Amino acid sequence: MPSAAIANEVRSLSAEFADDVTVVHFGTFSENGSMTEITVTEARARLSDVVDEARVGHDPVFLTRRGRRVAAVIDADDLQRLIEAAEDLADVEAARASRAEMAETGEAPIPWDQVKADLGLA
Repeated sequence: MPSAAIANEVRSLSAEFADDVTVVHFGTFSENGSMTEITVTEARARLSDVVDEARVGHDPVFLTRRGRRVAAVIDADDLQRLIEAAEDLADVEAARASRAEMAETGEAPIPWDQVKADLGLA
């Protein structure tokens, strides 16, 4: 739902249920309705809501200062998966670089048994 549609819906519901509900809006919402940006000051005032948004929605919440993104709140499990994926990608890139270097120099690969013996693991 576009941001304008969400804002109109919030205004409509606020007017309809004014006596029953307190509607609090903060931050900027993405097309799917999840919060994506909030100022550091707003985040400080509503930290629990910001953490819940990142944790439950699995969407990072970007903190802004003077209109620029300065940090993000992200679910811990999502962050761990991102770190692991980045480490895996770095390993793949290192292997590619090693193979390219071996192709350039003509060096043969070192047998695994020799690597283990050199490290005292055999």
